[in-house]
Amino acid sequence: MDWEGNFSEQTLDRGYDYFQRGLVRDFTQQDDGTLAATVFGTEAYQVTVKLNGNRLEKAECDCPYAAGGHKCKHMVAVLDYYENKIDPATFDDDDEYDWDDYDEDDMKAEETDDDKDDFASSIPTTREAIDMASNAQIREFLKYALTRNPELAVEFQMRTNKTVIKRRNNSYRGMIDDIFSMCMDASGFIDYDTADLFEKQLSDFIDKYLKPLIEEGQGTLAFKLTSYLVEELAEVDIDDSNGEIVMLADETDDLLKQILAEADLPLKRTIFKWCQKHATEKFGAFEEVVEDILFDNFEESEFLQKKLTWTADKLQQSQLNPGSWMDHRTAEKWASYHLKVMQELKTPEEAIKQFCLENLYYAKLRITYVTICVKQQNYDEAIRVLIDGQRSTPYPGTASDFGEQLKRIYLKLGQTENYLDELTQLETVYNPANLEDFQELEKAYSVTEWPKARQKLFDAMPAGTDIRRLYVEDELYDQLMDTVSKETDLFRVRDYEPILKQKYPDRMLQHYVDVIQTMASHTNTRRNYWNLVEILRHMRQYPDGKQVTSEIVADWRKRYGRRPAMMEELDRL
Repeated sequence: MDWEGNFSEQTLDRGYDYFQRGLVRDFTQQDDGTLAATVFGTEAYQVTVKLNGNRLEKAECDCPYAAGGHKCKHMVAVLDYYENKIDPATFDDDDEYDWDDYDEDDMKAEETDDDKDDFASSIPTTREAIDMASNAQIREFLKYALTRNPELAVEFQMRTNKTVIKRRNNSYRGMIDDIFSMCMDASGFIDYDTADLFEKQLSDFIDKYLKPLIEEGQGTLAFKLTSYLVEELAEVDIDDSNGEIVMLADETDDLLKQILAEADLPLKRTIFKWCQKHATEKFGAFEEVVEDILFDNFEESEFLQKKLTWTADKLQQSQLNPGSWMDHRTAEKWASYHLKVMQELKTPEEAIKQFCLENLYYAKLRITYVTICVKQQNYDEAIRVLIDGQRSTPYPGTASDFGEQLKRIYLKLGQTENYLDELTQLETVYNPANLEDFQELEKAYSVTEWPKARQKLFDAMPAGTDIRRLYVEDELYDQLMDTVSKETDLFRVRDYEPILKQKYPDRMLQHYVDVIQTMASHTNTRRNYWNLVEILRHMRQYPDGKQVTSEIVADWRKRYGRRPAMMEELDRL
């Protein structure tokens, strides 16, 4: 429109946003082309503009920006409202239903209809009615409905007018950019104190603007804006110590899945290509989001075939330069994805087995290969491959996974000695002090055999293994108290305090005394002195705790009287 040349692109976008948000009220139009309305911004502003055709002759607004002689966004909002409102005069004179087309033969046909069903049951659903109507009938109804419902008319234009959609896209992008700019410092960094505001602003934007687009059926626009937001978030320099980026990753993940659930095939293809592109580059916290969307969706044959070829290529490329741990992990990722696609395509079992056999150095494929062997009752091969995997892997967690499979196979075959040996290896080497394995071992021994076998397990575990929960499991409270009394971290002491306070109150209180005296001997910050007082409060809950803590405080006042911060904190007690 000619009048748009009077405004900057930013002002056009922001004015359109005001219109789209319904902030234009009390609109009036005079015969000479003068438009007037109230626009709600920081305050309610009165706007008057005059058009001569599409040319802007006059524009006035009582906002501070316009008072300086500038053309403001409130003027644009009124002009957008004018352009997008549906004027009944713009429709043909024949937009009412033409009863002349409904003749007596039609009436007679209805009167002689043999269908005796109840009238309500014969009414078609909305979808059926649309399918039954001709294009001409649909257009006639749109004219009728939109003429009588201005709000619906505006929504119709927003969904169908390419210029409106483009302006809406630019407006929303500008809002995203504004949030980033507002929260960044001069160097483009979002610091710890601003990160929470940044997350809240974007979360509100998603709820207020992007989610409604999906409900409106504007999937393509919703994806354009969501993908733009994700790409910006992947690059932002931020101190997100409280997990702000992870929270936004979860929100955009949900958003992309909602868009995909409503997408037609062309939009799905667009999203698929976008996911492919970003699944092969550094994408920060959003790498997992993109990969999950790509491989948990797109189940149509067209996409599965593309994923099969693509993952095979990526696996081959990642195997060209093996060496580092990261190279191995990357190759294993693509091998696992390729296997997943093969299974989704219902590839013959022997072909899957062969692929796994060729890639046994990847844990997931080795486990799948073993699963197929067990299914085919080829137990010797399954055992051989698992033992070989345990010996070759440098990762205890992977060795533990292989051990779990081995254990189940031995148990299935009734090989009790091998089963117990493997279970013992799991408990003492691969996953020390695992409670479930400990309980499983206990069931394998008699009541008289178990204490000796249990002690052998404890002795075989690596130095430093935390076996306190195993003491609790078997009610070995003396050993538990001995272990806890060596702890200098009182938070770890509290893990088992409910049990030990009841059984050994004196020893527990004395342990607190020993630890807190050591803590107090060092000069500290006020925060640490505050913490000492909180510990003293906790100690007062023990029998004799009040007397003991009073003696400690009296002693500290004598010894540390020159620490004013400490004395002030002790006054709180």
